[in-house]
Amino acid sequence: MASTGVTLLSRVSRPALVLGIFLLLAVAHTWPLALRPAVYSRVDNGDYCLNVWVVDWVAHTLPTNPAHLFDANIFYPSRLALAYSEPLILQGVLAIPGTWMGLSPIATFNLVLIAGFALSGWAFALLVHRYTGSWMAGVVAGSAVAFNAHHLVRLAHIQALHLELVPLVFLALDRLLETGRRRFAAYVGAAVALQGIVSIYLLVFTAWAALCAAIARIAEWRRRLRGAATAGLLAAASFAVVLLPVIWPYAVLARTQGMVRGLGETRRCAASWTDYLYTGSRLHFEAWSHRFADSSDASFPGLVVTALAIAALWFAHRGSPRVRTWVAVVVGSVFLSVLPRFPGFEWLHEHVAALGAIRCYSRASQMALVGMGVLAGLGAARLLAMLESARVATIVGIALVAAVNLEAARAPFRYQKFAGIPAVYDRLRDEPHAVVVELPFFDRRSFFGNAEYMIYATRHRHPLVNGYSGFAPADYNRNARAMRAFPAYVALERMHQLGVTHVVVHMTRGFEPRRAEIDASSGLRLVAEQDGIAIYRVLFH
Repeated sequence: MASTGVTLLSRVSRPALVLGIFLLLAVAHTWPLALRPAVYSRVDNGDYCLNVWVVDWVAHTLPTNPAHLFDANIFYPSRLALAYSEPLILQGVLAIPGTWMGLSPIATFNLVLIAGFALSGWAFALLVHRYTGSWMAGVVAGSAVAFNAHHLVRLAHIQALHLELVPLVFLALDRLLETGRRRFAAYVGAAVALQGIVSIYLLVFTAWAALCAAIARIAEWRRRLRGAATAGLLAAASFAVVLLPVIWPYAVLARTQGMVRGLGETRRCAASWTDYLYTGSRLHFEAWSHRFADSSDASFPGLVVTALAIAALWFAHRGSPRVRTWVAVVVGSVFLSVLPRFPGFEWLHEHVAALGAIRCYSRASQMALVGMGVLAGLGAARLLAMLESARVATIVGIALVAAVNLEAARAPFRYQKFAGIPAVYDRLRDEPHAVVVELPFFDRRSFFGNAEYMIYATRHRHPLVNGYSGFAPADYNRNARAMRAFPAYVALERMHQLGVTHVVVHMTRGFEPRRAEIDASSGLRLVAEQDGIAIYRVLFH
């Protein structure tokens, strides 16, 4: 009985220890973010502000009103406003404890960001440990996957930093081909669909990677799986059932508002060979990689990771299915990242719905780096197994983990200090049934200017006419033109049409010369003012 308890403790403690290692690595790679998570931020980046708002919205709405999760409070009165951006449902779920503890949206977001790095590395470490039996190789792979060049230049994009569900796809695919049991086909479909709760981009990229892996192992499908057509139908059915609640709002907006990426912008954001030479790593950037800083995305896998991946190929047993799987993921993802540059893409863009949802195909390089990370883990396992002494193997393994992390490191980062949401917004929070517009109201040319208003909206949670996202409602520019005339009649009339009850005017942003006219307007009444921010009630006549 005692030996059984020790064995169980060992099984639990080792994964827990590895998780702790990745948590420490995540803190180090994002340093000094963990030091002051409520203060350090990237509020200078519109996408960061957008994602802070999304995570906060999901964390507050999902437990209380899940049926209206997508009816978010921006771009009022448009419906399904959450679907103008990534859903970030998994990230919002992880943020729920922080919101219940009363942490600020910035602090909660930053902690979920750090958790994304840690959980992604841990999940892939578990995957490679399952493949190889080596925890050290798992930590090498997890480090290469989580802390790669792509992720460390995209701290504002929390949708790219949570890969912890991706290994489920490849575990299910392995089990399907190992056992031939068709229920695992349903697991593959469901696991791919689960990526949709993290990111629509990740959903498309993971589905493509899984398809490439399946094609690379077609011989096993023929040999071990009877009724492949039935398995395919099971996978498709489970995929549709799991994904439908998430993807439906996007389909509605695509049909009703033409929410599809244009071919021109898609081609502009395709990858080129220079992407795969760009990294923000302190080791490489100043030395040579800064020459490629104009590339779409940082996708340099690193010298150590590349060497270990080559070792995996060199030492692989003939026909090694797992090496073949991840080589196919790398090659397929690189191809997808440059696909818009190829002839015939016009037809695919028009006829394959999922392709119209993606603007930056260059970001498919993320999955190429994931594949390189797993191959690096397989290569490390093979090298460590060749060493006769366990002590030497441990020392070499630690050296490999250190080398992978040090080569990729960008920390310490220079963050923006967030002073907090202005206290004047507490006055709006206390207003029942308010509908808010903030001025200046930025048009599409300077769309990102609205992003900070969305962080402020996490204080009052009322519908907001402003918004910032990957798309905008059809009448957005009409609203912007009308609000530009404030406090003239055309602006107040548009506010009445939209049902606006309160207007927040940032006086220091061009409205001081109009102050006398604003205060004299019979359609407005000042209700609160602090530090250059004035809140007016819109009076209806």
